[in-house]
Amino acid sequence: MSVRDKVWLQFIESNHKNLNKVRDAFEQAIENGELSTEQKADDLTRLLHGICYTLYIQTNLSPNKTELQQKAEVYLNVLGCNCSCKYK
Repeated sequence: MSVRDKVWLQFIESNHKNLNKVRDAFEQAIENGELSTEQKADDLTRLLHGICYTLYIQTNLSPNKTELQQKAEVYLNVLGCNCSCKYK
């Protein structure tokens, strides 16, 4: 098993409760009309979780704060392309 595989499993297990909260927040935002999307809350949750995991890995590879902020902005912009939010 690779280090990446071990880290991914640990990341998933340690964030299970948080994932449920994020999914619930997406569901509530969709129901309240605060989030307009064709995506399901579960899919948005997985996408956001993948972004967080990528940033988690990048932090360990290159702990440059400015570089990480730029990457985070790019990843969140990708998420923004999949849904339209009232709040920015």
